[in-house]
Amino acid sequence: MSIFSALRTTIWRIENDKQFAESYTLVLRHYRAKGILVFSMNGVVMLRRECAVNLCSPSQKYQFLYRECFFSLEICDFPGTSSYQLHINGILVPTEENLPCLCEDSNFISIYVPVCGVYDNRAFFTVVTNNRKQTFTTKRRFSSFVKLDYHIKSCLWRSSLLSDLPQLPKKSINLFKMINSQKFLEERRLQLEIYLQTLVRMPRIQRNPDLLEFLGLAGPEATDKHYFKDSGI
Repeated sequence: MSIFSALRTTIWRIENDKQFAESYTLVLRHYRAKGILVFSMNGVVMLRRECAVNLCSPSQKYQFLYRECFFSLEICDFPGTSSYQLHINGILVPTEENLPCLCEDSNFISIYVPVCGVYDNRAFFTVVTNNRKQTFTTKRRFSSFVKLDYHIKSCLWRSSLLSDLPQLPKKSINLFKMINSQKFLEERRLQLEIYLQTLVRMPRIQRNPDLLEFLGLAGPEATDKHYFKDSGI
């Protein structure tokens, strides 16, 4: 199933200003094949709904109040006209793709994958991230890289940047044989390091909440762990 029919992710960002007392990162995940909507704000799930496609009435609206702000989320899911609109206190909030590109410093974050270790016949890759203030270290399986790639692609479902994304290495067919191959693990470690380094050089991707969570720079959103099946190495 293609990324276009399986999952679509839309991101909105609101900066702290006179109108809003806080900064918000809002993420809508639409699992179209499953008919599930998950809407989170700063990593906290605010709305989870079943939303089977209704060809007679493709538009759906969800509303809720949070800290004196009235949120209205409108979804139109119809072939060729799918759209997601968010209003806060009656004001239309532009999606992240419609905001000016920040052109952040590509050297702001440095990433390395220095080590690959095998535990209980599972390969774990150590990811080290430095953002000039702190160093973060996480251990990730290849399935976590696959999930990250899946989510980032879902954010670019209507963007020309989709074709510019780096490619993950292919999954291994003979898992147990490859785990015991030091050459294979070293090649994969290097490929994954290049993959992450390429991602953080893309200004539109640098602040992606899934990437930040993967690197340990942001807390878990916990919006989709039940809907993605782990892959092998």
